[in-house]
Amino acid sequence: MRRKVRAIGIPALTSVVMAGTAHAQFLDVPQVYVGADVIRQSARVTDNTGIAPDVSGTAKSNTARFRVGVKFMDWMATEFHVIAPRDAVYSNTGTENRVTAAALGIYAKPNYTLGPLNVYGLIGAAGGDVRFEGAVRGHRTGGGFSYGAGLQYLVTRHWAVSLDAVHYYKERFPTTGGGSIEVRNTAVGVGLNYTFNP
Repeated sequence: MRRKVRAIGIPALTSVVMAGTAHAQFLDVPQVYVGADVIRQSARVTDNTGIAPDVSGTAKSNTARFRVGVKFMDWMATEFHVIAPRDAVYSNTGTENRVTAAALGIYAKPNYTLGPLNVYGLIGAAGGDVRFEGAVRGHRTGGGFSYGAGLQYLVTRHWAVSLDAVHYYKERFPTTGGGSIEVRNTAVGVGLNYTFNP
Protein backbone atom coordinates (compact mmCIF):
# COMPACT_ATOMS: atom_id res chain seq x y z
CA MET A 1 0.00 0.00 0.00
CA ARG A 2 2.82 2.43 0.83
CA ARG A 3 4.31 2.08 -2.64
CA LYS A 4 0.94 2.67 -4.27
CA VAL A 5 0.25 5.75 -2.16
CA ARG A 6 3.68 7.09 -3.09
CA ALA A 7 3.27 6.32 -6.78
CA ILE A 8 -0.22 7.76 -7.16
CA GLY A 9 -0.96 10.11 -4.28
CA ILE A 10 2.24 12.14 -3.94
CA PRO A 11 2.47 13.19 -7.63
CA ALA A 12 -1.20 14.19 -7.53
CA LEU A 13 -0.67 16.36 -4.45
CA THR A 14 2.51 17.89 -5.86
CA SER A 15 1.06 18.75 -9.27
CA VAL A 16 -2.02 20.44 -7.78
CA VAL A 17 0.01 22.53 -5.36
CA MET A 18 2.71 23.52 -7.87
CA ALA A 19 0.20 24.44 -10.56
CA GLY A 20 -1.24 27.24 -8.49
CA THR A 21 1.73 28.76 -6.69
CA ALA A 22 2.23 31.29 -9.48
CA HIS A 23 -1.40 32.47 -9.21
CA ALA A 24 -1.82 33.00 -5.47
CA GLN A 25 0.15 34.24 -2.51
CA PHE A 26 0.87 32.37 0.67
CA LEU A 27 -1.10 33.55 3.69
CA ASP A 28 0.89 35.57 6.22
CA VAL A 29 -0.29 33.20 8.94
CA PRO A 30 -1.53 29.71 7.88
CA GLN A 31 -5.04 28.91 9.13
CA VAL A 32 -5.21 25.73 11.21
CA TYR A 33 -8.56 23.97 11.57
CA VAL A 34 -10.10 20.77 12.92
CA GLY A 35 -13.36 19.05 12.09
CA ALA A 36 -15.59 16.21 13.22
CA ASP A 37 -18.23 14.55 11.04
CA VAL A 38 -20.98 11.99 11.12
CA ILE A 39 -20.57 9.94 7.94
CA ARG A 40 -22.50 7.31 6.04
CA GLN A 41 -19.78 4.91 4.96
CA SER A 42 -20.27 2.41 2.13
CA ALA A 43 -17.95 -0.54 1.55
CA ARG A 44 -18.90 -2.18 -1.75
CA VAL A 45 -17.59 -5.77 -1.87
CA THR A 46 -17.42 -7.47 -5.28
CA ASP A 47 -16.78 -11.22 -5.47
CA ASN A 48 -14.56 -12.01 -8.50
CA THR A 49 -13.68 -15.56 -7.45
CA GLY A 50 -16.25 -17.34 -9.62
CA ILE A 51 -16.92 -19.69 -6.70
CA ALA A 52 -20.48 -20.12 -5.36
CA PRO A 53 -22.01 -18.62 -3.41
CA ASP A 54 -21.35 -15.10 -4.69
CA VAL A 55 -20.83 -12.95 -1.58
CA SER A 56 -21.01 -9.56 -3.34
CA GLY A 57 -22.84 -6.78 -1.53
CA THR A 58 -22.54 -3.38 0.16
CA ALA A 59 -21.92 -2.71 3.84
CA LYS A 60 -23.38 0.60 5.01
CA SER A 61 -22.70 2.03 8.43
CA ASN A 62 -22.84 5.31 10.34
CA THR A 63 -19.57 6.25 11.97
CA ALA A 64 -17.33 9.19 12.87
CA ARG A 65 -14.62 10.94 10.90
CA PHE A 66 -12.03 13.41 12.17
CA ARG A 67 -10.16 15.99 10.10
CA VAL A 68 -7.17 18.27 10.63
CA GLY A 69 -6.09 20.83 8.06
CA VAL A 70 -3.92 23.83 7.28
CA LYS A 71 -4.92 26.51 4.77
CA PHE A 72 -1.67 28.06 3.56
CA MET A 73 -2.86 29.90 0.42
CA ASP A 74 -6.09 31.75 -0.31
CA TRP A 75 -7.19 28.88 -2.57
CA MET A 76 -5.33 25.84 -1.17
CA ALA A 77 -5.16 23.77 2.01
CA THR A 78 -3.88 20.37 3.05
CA GLU A 79 -6.15 18.04 5.01
CA PHE A 80 -5.83 14.73 6.87
CA HIS A 81 -8.78 12.33 7.46
CA VAL A 82 -9.25 9.51 9.96
CA ILE A 83 -12.36 7.30 9.92
CA ALA A 84 -13.32 5.39 13.06
CA PRO A 85 -13.73 1.82 11.70
CA ARG A 86 -17.05 0.06 12.20
CA ASP A 87 -18.07 -3.37 10.90
CA ALA A 88 -21.29 -3.96 8.94
CA VAL A 89 -23.03 -6.73 7.01
CA TYR A 90 -22.44 -6.61 3.25
CA SER A 91 -24.27 -9.81 2.28
CA ASN A 92 -25.95 -12.91 3.70
CA THR A 93 -25.31 -16.34 2.20
CA GLY A 94 -26.74 -18.35 5.09
CA THR A 95 -24.00 -16.71 7.14
CA GLU A 96 -23.69 -12.99 7.77
CA ASN A 97 -20.73 -11.67 5.79
CA ARG A 98 -19.24 -8.63 7.48
CA VAL A 99 -16.52 -6.14 6.57
CA THR A 100 -14.69 -3.39 8.43
CA ALA A 101 -13.03 -0.87 6.12
CA ALA A 102 -10.85 1.65 7.95
CA ALA A 103 -9.44 4.70 6.19
CA LEU A 104 -6.69 7.27 6.60
CA GLY A 105 -6.32 9.96 3.95
CA ILE A 106 -4.12 12.92 3.08
CA TYR A 107 -5.28 15.53 0.57
CA ALA A 108 -4.57 18.69 -1.34
CA LYS A 109 -7.72 20.79 -0.92
CA PRO A 110 -8.26 23.41 -3.66
CA ASN A 111 -11.15 25.71 -2.70
CA TYR A 112 -13.05 28.80 -3.79
CA THR A 113 -14.89 31.20 -1.48
CA LEU A 114 -18.19 32.92 -2.34
CA GLY A 115 -19.13 35.04 0.68
CA PRO A 116 -19.83 32.67 3.59
CA LEU A 117 -19.84 29.65 1.23
CA ASN A 118 -16.67 27.72 0.40
CA VAL A 119 -16.62 25.11 -2.39
CA TYR A 120 -13.74 22.63 -2.33
CA GLY A 121 -12.24 19.54 -3.87
CA LEU A 122 -10.05 16.82 -2.36
CA ILE A 123 -7.23 15.14 -4.28
CA GLY A 124 -4.81 12.75 -2.60
CA ALA A 125 -4.26 9.24 -1.30
CA ALA A 126 -5.97 7.03 1.28
CA GLY A 127 -5.67 3.54 2.68
CA GLY A 128 -6.45 1.30 5.63
CA ASP A 129 -7.07 -2.20 6.94
CA VAL A 130 -9.98 -4.19 5.49
CA ARG A 131 -11.23 -7.04 7.70
CA PHE A 132 -13.62 -9.78 6.61
CA GLU A 133 -15.78 -12.11 8.69
CA GLY A 134 -18.11 -14.83 7.37
CA ALA A 135 -17.69 -16.78 4.11
CA VAL A 136 -14.57 -14.68 3.44
CA ARG A 137 -12.25 -14.29 6.42
CA GLY A 138 -9.03 -12.45 7.13
CA HIS A 139 -7.68 -8.95 6.72
CA ARG A 140 -5.59 -7.06 4.19
CA THR A 141 -4.28 -3.53 3.80
CA GLY A 142 -5.40 -1.53 0.77
CA GLY A 143 -5.20 1.97 -0.59
CA GLY A 144 -4.63 4.26 -3.54
CA PHE A 145 -5.86 7.40 -5.26
CA SER A 146 -8.59 9.26 -3.37
CA TYR A 147 -10.80 12.18 -4.30
CA GLY A 148 -13.89 14.09 -3.21
CA ALA A 149 -15.80 17.37 -3.18
CA GLY A 150 -17.77 19.39 -0.69
CA LEU A 151 -19.32 22.60 0.57
CA GLN A 152 -18.60 24.55 3.73
CA TYR A 153 -20.74 27.35 5.17
CA LEU A 154 -19.28 29.84 7.63
CA VAL A 155 -21.64 30.30 10.60
CA THR A 156 -19.36 32.48 12.75
CA ARG A 157 -15.79 33.70 12.41
CA HIS A 158 -14.47 30.41 13.82
CA TRP A 159 -17.24 27.85 13.18
CA ALA A 160 -18.49 26.34 9.92
CA VAL A 161 -20.70 23.45 8.86
CA SER A 162 -19.75 21.18 5.97
CA LEU A 163 -21.13 18.55 3.60
CA ASP A 164 -18.94 16.33 1.42
CA ALA A 165 -18.62 13.07 -0.51
CA VAL A 166 -15.31 11.18 -0.69
CA HIS A 167 -14.08 8.15 -2.62
CA TYR A 168 -11.40 6.78 -0.29
CA TYR A 169 -10.03 3.83 -2.23
CA LYS A 170 -10.77 0.82 -4.41
CA GLU A 171 -8.60 -2.23 -3.84
CA ARG A 172 -8.57 -5.77 -5.21
CA PHE A 173 -7.39 -8.54 -2.89
CA PRO A 174 -6.29 -11.92 -4.36
CA THR A 175 -7.88 -14.99 -2.73
CA THR A 176 -6.28 -18.37 -2.03
CA GLY A 177 -8.79 -20.22 -4.24
CA GLY A 178 -8.13 -17.97 -7.23
CA GLY A 179 -9.77 -14.75 -8.37
CA SER A 180 -10.15 -11.81 -6.03
CA ILE A 181 -12.39 -9.79 -3.73
CA GLU A 182 -12.68 -6.09 -4.58
CA VAL A 183 -13.54 -3.42 -1.99
CA ARG A 184 -14.58 0.16 -2.80
CA ASN A 185 -14.70 2.46 0.23
CA THR A 186 -16.72 5.71 -0.01
CA ALA A 187 -18.43 8.09 2.41
CA VAL A 188 -20.86 11.02 2.60
CA GLY A 189 -20.44 13.24 5.64
CA VAL A 190 -21.96 16.19 7.50
CA GLY A 191 -19.75 17.95 10.00
CA LEU A 192 -18.64 20.90 12.09
CA ASN A 193 -15.30 22.69 11.66
CA TYR A 194 -13.38 25.05 13.92
CA THR A 195 -10.63 27.39 12.64
CA PHE A 196 -8.20 28.53 15.33
CA ASN A 197 -6.88 31.64 13.58
CA PRO A 198 -9.28 32.78 10.84
